Amino acid sequence: MKTLLIAFAFFLPVTLMAQSSLPSFFSKYEGKEGFTSVKISPKAFQLVAAADLDDETMQVLTDITGLYVLTFEDEDGKSPEKAEQLKKEAYAAIGSGYEELLSVKESGTDLKILARSASEGVINDLLIVGNDDGEFVYVDVTGKIDIKKLSSLSDVDVKGMEKLKDIGNQEQK
Repeated sequence: MKTLLIAFAFFLPVTLMAQSSLPSFFSKYEGKEGFTSVKISPKAFQLVAAADLDDETMQVLTDITGLYVLTFEDEDGKSPEKAEQLKKEAYAAIGSGYEELLSVKESGTDLKILARSASEGVINDLLIVGNDDGEFVYVDVTGKIDIKKLSSLSDVDVKGMEKLKDIGNQEQK
């Protein structure tokens, strides 16, 4: 028993360090001037899933436990470097265990989609982080998400979610 407690005490800090600090990143900017933040609870997804949707979309929505969206837009053009700084800060907050699924770099756009896997073909956490022409976007989808059904979320009207169609196409190749 004593050995078990010592082992637990030894591995607890390692486990805690491996967790991401994304919730604190979101909270830091939530409700601040210039930011738009959206939190959708598991109950809201259950209510939406009860609507008249196709079976695949309904299944994806019932397995989602949360959606967090944070955007920043430099409307007055006074701080164009803010989106880049936020992107770097978000990347620094991402803990270990995330794998890059998709990266988009083109004129004015730098966006990554990352995921933390639970098992083969199933992810626990999906992140969309980046900037697009001076606008920062952060989307965190939590829950049990079947990667093959992920593209059904691409129709959600949230900046960056349309890139999920690309993931579905990559999986089918």
